[in-house]
Amino acid sequence: MSTPDLAAQPAPAGVYARGTTEFDRALGFFDAIFGFSATLLVANLDVPVGADWDSVVTLLGGNVGDQLLSFIISFVVIASFWRANHAVMSEFEAIDSKIITVGIMLVGLVIFIPFTTQGIGDERSSELPLPVALYAVNVALIVLASLLLETLGRRRGLSAFTRSRSSLLGPFAVVGVFLASIAVAYLVSADAAKLSWLSLILIGPLVGRLHQPAITPPPTGRIDNT
Repeated sequence: MSTPDLAAQPAPAGVYARGTTEFDRALGFFDAIFGFSATLLVANLDVPVGADWDSVVTLLGGNVGDQLLSFIISFVVIASFWRANHAVMSEFEAIDSKIITVGIMLVGLVIFIPFTTQGIGDERSSELPLPVALYAVNVALIVLASLLLETLGRRRGLSAFTRSRSSLLGPFAVVGVFLASIAVAYLVSADAAKLSWLSLILIGPLVGRLHQPAITPPPTGRIDNT
């Protein structure tokens, strides 16, 4: 059974099929916020003074080095979330008001990343545990909101995107690492907590070997418009 072509049949009220103006506007809005959030990150970078440009060592040795590192981390985070969201939304044949609401909640959390990035990159706060905790909670909530979007689209018969149980290990590993870093920040140091995020470089490939992402059609061809 294939996913019904909702654009080729009348959609229930409040359901917007792929190819309609309403569908395209919603996705365009979400994509724009991802892009704007990544652009805002550059606002966290201070312009170095003249003497800082003497060498790479002096340029990166001050606050600029920490800010650049935070910029790179958050840019990769936002880009990764956008890629994941793109893969999920590409399987939607239609969206409705509930999907739009969850999408707004998701991008609302994404646009908060530049704020939490400021906390972990500024020399006046980078060594404190609270900025690390806020950043970690920010990332964890985005992952959970993304999973909610996937699940809601599947259950409402709007999307063909699904996951095996083992494929959930990846997202929950990200949530686990970032939330665990909060304890590290308070018990050890903020720098140690940030270093703990690097564990995902090893955990990611290991988790990837345990599953293959699955895309299967939804269980029925109807749209749940409740």
